[in-house]
Amino acid sequence: MAQTLTDEETRILEMIQGHYGPQNTTSSVTWMGEEATLWVTDDTGGAVLFVHLTNLAEWLSDGTIANDDELRRDWLLIEDP
Repeated sequence: MAQTLTDEETRILEMIQGHYGPQNTTSSVTWMGEEATLWVTDDTGGAVLFVHLTNLAEWLSDGTIANDDELRRDWLLIEDP
């Protein structure tokens, strides 16, 4: 059975796609058991960031990461224009 991202993991992936590009897809996700990870790439295919989608989703849920703004700024390195 194929593994699928949770709703929160998918939402984080969509943030990544919105900033870094649509080349970051669910097929780019690497599974380590039940945990989803992703090498985020830019539009040239260069790796710019490694994210552990499962941890980020859990940390948002339990309050370790306070909100989406903190997630974007501190964990996904997305600066507001």
